[in-house]
Amino acid sequence: MIVEYIDNAAPNNKLFPASNRERTEVKRWEALADGLCDAAVSALLESRRPEGQKSGDWILRQRGKIERSLAFMAKELGRTLTAWAPIFRWPT
Repeated sequence: MIVEYIDNAAPNNKLFPASNRERTEVKRWEALADGLCDAAVSALLESRRPEGQKSGDWILRQRGKIERSLAFMAKELGRTLTAWAPIFRWPT
């Protein structure tokens, strides 16, 4: 939202494309990244709850969302999920 506000306030050097199709593609990536971050924070916060109060199923569901989002991003970028493996590790 902040970047979009600045982009609209600045008269030149736009960050977001002007055409509807390209702008929609940028907004789609933004929404995907937001959802991925929401799932990651949710899993992290749930994992920090006291034993007996945390839900392993909830954490697994959030991890599934993250993995599917990263797989989709990798596919869209023309890479495989294994390309992300060195930087994407789950805490044990």
